[in-house]
Amino acid sequence: MSRQSNPTKNISHQLYEILKYRIIKLEYEPSTYLKEENIAKEFNISRTPIREAMRELRNDLLLEFNKGNLVTPVSLDTYAKIFTMREHLELLSVKLATLNWADSDIALLEENIAKQKQLIFQKEYNPKIFTDLDREFHWLLVKTSKNNFLEKDLMKYYNLFARYNYLCGFEKRKDYAVSEHEIILNMLKARDIILAEAKMKDHLKNINGNILLLIANKI
Repeated sequence: MSRQSNPTKNISHQLYEILKYRIIKLEYEPSTYLKEENIAKEFNISRTPIREAMRELRNDLLLEFNKGNLVTPVSLDTYAKIFTMREHLELLSVKLATLNWADSDIALLEENIAKQKQLIFQKEYNPKIFTDLDREFHWLLVKTSKNNFLEKDLMKYYNLFARYNYLCGFEKRKDYAVSEHEIILNMLKARDIILAEAKMKDHLKNINGNILLLIANKI
């Protein structure tokens, strides 16, 4: 018997992706409620796929149920926990990437860094676009690790971390971020696991320090 597609499941997944994007990009602000009736009206769909999408977002910890579907609040304590998990997993990913990269992986990372450099020298610098390129660089490293279990876990923490990144912006750390990305890539290309991990640890430390300086004024 051939499998038939489930229209409701497809709709719920598409809605899940849209809502996730809006939460991560802060289009839905932390500590605000997502109301089923508003979403049903906007997308002209029934409540069933909406509830399925909401359930997935709660599994991702982007929503929590508190007298309704609440966009997860941001806090210093939550940020610290997210960063700890991201750091632990990302250091593993860079070690694996150093061992497992192929020429095609390096080409994609070099292309990403070239885009970063081009952007920061533009007259009208857009920090949100740079934040997207930064996220892409780190995700390319994870893909280069060739470990799909690690990919799944890190994506969860990247999404949680991204809200703090977009909240704080990339205005003050764009220049050194590009330089650090390039150094990490060079260590990768040399297949130097020890230095690649050390440079990533330094890079994450700088990211963390910058966000902690800014976040108190944003929350």
